Amino acid sequence: MSAHSTAVRVESASGAFFCLSNPGARINDEKDIRSEGVALRDLLGDLDDAKVQKTVVILDACRDNPYQTRTRSAKKGLARVETAGNATVVAFATAEGKTADDGNGRNGVYTTAFLGQLRQPPQDIRDLLDETANAVARQNKDQKPKIYGDTGAFKGVYLTGGTQLASLKPEPTGRPAQIDPEDEAWQATKSANTAAAYDAYLSEYPKGRFASAARIAKLALQAQPVVQPVVQPPPVRPVAPVTPTAEQTIKDCDVCPEMVVIPGGSFQMGSNDGDSDEKPVHTVNVRSFAMGKYEVTQGQWKTVMGSNPSRFTDCGDDCPVEKVNWDDVQEYIKKLNARSGKQYRLPSEAEWEYAARAGTTTTYFWGNDIGKNNANCDGCGSRWDNKTTAPVGSFKANGFGLYDMSGNVWEWVQDCGNNSYSGAPSDGSAWMSGNCGQRVLRGGSWHNSPGYARAAIRFGNGTTFRNNDHGFRLASDAG
Repeated sequence: MSAHSTAVRVESASGAFFCLSNPGARINDEKDIRSEGVALRDLLGDLDDAKVQKTVVILDACRDNPYQTRTRSAKKGLARVETAGNATVVAFATAEGKTADDGNGRNGVYTTAFLGQLRQPPQDIRDLLDETANAVARQNKDQKPKIYGDTGAFKGVYLTGGTQLASLKPEPTGRPAQIDPEDEAWQATKSANTAAAYDAYLSEYPKGRFASAARIAKLALQAQPVVQPVVQPPPVRPVAPVTPTAEQTIKDCDVCPEMVVIPGGSFQMGSNDGDSDEKPVHTVNVRSFAMGKYEVTQGQWKTVMGSNPSRFTDCGDDCPVEKVNWDDVQEYIKKLNARSGKQYRLPSEAEWEYAARAGTTTTYFWGNDIGKNNANCDGCGSRWDNKTTAPVGSFKANGFGLYDMSGNVWEWVQDCGNNSYSGAPSDGSAWMSGNCGQRVLRGGSWHNSPGYARAAIRFGNGTTFRNNDHGFRLASDAG
């Protein structure tokens, strides 16, 4: 069955509606379940904690009663449903112990029936679920959808098709809305709408008010089918790898970062084996420039800014500064340049990937396998994995003499956000068109899986978004 995700908006009550179908997720072992899936009990618990008045969860799946571990029943199988004060309905595509029909089209029988009902004249939730079940029965008499909870509480509550998960019609308060840091972070996360952005939000707010919505939104992104173009791009022409030269370093002043001169050259940017925003693979010619040997540290930030925004302050001055947004970085650069008389800047995205690859064409600069103790990420085999940042320079350098280009902290670059490389500059300059309310981050972090440590990985986040895995390194023109 192809994966499909649908979201609708509750119009007549304060509530949340989730409908998620993702049987196309790649599940090979228990670890995949944790990374690819959303625990229903976590979702229901988060909604209970948030005091949501009305909740509907629809799953195109079959499983045991989600409330079993939250009831007093110790029997196997289904326990009696007991909602926790709020009106909650959980609907499954079929009954326990049964298999949902995949159907013959893009979606399974249940999802197809549900989407069909959304195209009908408006129905309240109770009628919508009943009519969906009837439509399933007409298609497959052996598949009997199961509903837990009191649908009567949803009489007169209507759904309309929508594009945002759990979008709620706000109730007037008579006073200006108060935006707290979590709200601001969530708005930036939704604006970015990438799996990595949702991971970043969940890292900062693992039990936040929007944690369940973040998990579901991430899963929905992973479920989206990749549409192949009608005309296939020509084969990628191999480009001779850049041969790293003897390392030449520069340190212009006491507060200035140690820089490595990167020789100019050409490389293939992107990956045909990666995400859709890493395509098309294209040739980029990069001029010689200088790149920070390390990520900017907490000590360097404190010297220039007089404060330390980082979460992991106990890691020490040699650990990368984090919890800095793109705008914060621009202010740091402005003050550093005024103090040093130099012209530091963020690298362009092309410069960053060129420097990260250091003449290699493999997944990571050390090869195609993550190996052990090559970087700080969740699954990289170091003592910092998924716990904290590591002091800069804790792992081996790449061929250009740069450290921590994979993992530790995501690194802001200059470029505006774009969903693919179509129309990207080929001269190594920053791409200054697109969604410039977002800027690109590269390299993965201490709490991301090895797939996010790839040289080609990229994602965008809002310029005001701070997280404990967001940092940066500096660049400058050569000469």
